[in-house]
Amino acid sequence: MNCQEKAAFIIPTFNAEKYISQCLDSILNQNYSNFIVIIINDGSTDSTSAILDLYKKKDSRIIVIDQNNQGQAAARNVGISVALKDKEISYIFLLTAMIILTHSF
Repeated sequence: MNCQEKAAFIIPTFNAEKYISQCLDSILNQNYSNFIVIIINDGSTDSTSAILDLYKKKDSRIIVIDQNNQGQAAARNVGISVALKDKEISYIFLLTAMIILTHSF
């Protein structure tokens, strides 16, 4: 990717309080910074919502969408729809809350 190309990370979450901070930190600590993170909170009943609110306040590239539980596929499709509305997006990365990026790009 060149520095002008914008990426979107799409992360459906459900009760991901144990993992979501590490996942988001690994994305936010990348050398590449032209991206957005679209997190779909799919009806979590743990503290996932509170954690996501903190990250959303901390970084304007984070978009949080709350919805009733509809399953991972439906949540991912919501994220893809949001990403496709941004005409600057060149790449879409589909992640889960348990994925931790270990290399910078």
